[in-house]
Amino acid sequence: MMKYGFWIDGGTGEVVFCQRKHIDEVLSQPERFGFTKDRVVAIYEKYGERLGFEGFAREEILREAIR
Repeated sequence: MMKYGFWIDGGTGEVVFCQRKHIDEVLSQPERFGFTKDRVVAIYEKYGERLGFEGFAREEILREAIR
């Protein structure tokens, strides 16, 4: 069974389908979600997690992106 994920752009209403995990979309285009690459890396470093790991850093980033 295939599962689909997506983001909806709050400004334009555009639907952005996720080819992988939600966090992967943020990591591949951080500016689209209101981040810089450096900011994303800093959040992962704060939790001592590797980039892309689905842990505390992911939770913080996704919560902020949703806001």
